[in-house]
Amino acid sequence: PGDVFIHTGDFTSGSAPNALGVRREIVAFNAWLDTLPHRHKFFVAGNHETDGGIKLKELASLVPNAKHLLDERAVIDLDADGQGEVTLYGSPWQPQFRGFGTYIPPGPELLAKWGKIPGDVDILITHTPPHGKFDVNEAGRAVGDASLARVVERIKPALHVFGHIHPGRAPDPLGGEHVAMRLQHARREAPGHKSSQTTTYVNVASKPGSGQLFPPRVPVVVDVEIPV
Repeated sequence: PGDVFIHTGDFTSGSAPNALGVRREIVAFNAWLDTLPHRHKFFVAGNHETDGGIKLKELASLVPNAKHLLDERAVIDLDADGQGEVTLYGSPWQPQFRGFGTYIPPGPELLAKWGKIPGDVDILITHTPPHGKFDVNEAGRAVGDASLARVVERIKPALHVFGHIHPGRAPDPLGGEHVAMRLQHARREAPGHKSSQTTTYVNVASKPGSGQLFPPRVPVVVDVEIPV
């Protein structure tokens, strides 16, 4: 089943009638997480989770079965000998949809949020996609965030996972896809050196977009090779 579980947000329906309904769906999500065998579990909030006035800071207590990353990093070790250290960073912000607790319009405030992403991150978790990466909506427009794209291109995480734009689900809209990648920890050994590492981008949105007839989506599995 894997070592690490990551959810990039919108684990509630987005159609609950009020905050109580959203809260019930969040509690149900937490109960489901408890059934998963992964050693490490992480999530960022989606705009759906703030529907009805739910506050982002409430989610850590509502979902204790996974680590809520709110502009926060986490370091995990995937090997017993301490050689498999991986740094993750998660952020929930999105500039596309007003009226949600995750909304920040394009501009200096949003860029400041992306500026908190550490340069040594291996796995970046955001709700919104970067511009031009699996971000095409129902209308055929690429709506990912351009400022996030520039930051990701500069820091070059090994893996960037996101969701939010549900029709952009990739690599496979029906799910079940495996993605293979390799971490390059050597970039940490030369401060200031611009890494030659390429970033693997994956839209793991778990809900179909409006008007789509996809069946319920199964997880994307990312196989990560960690150099010794």
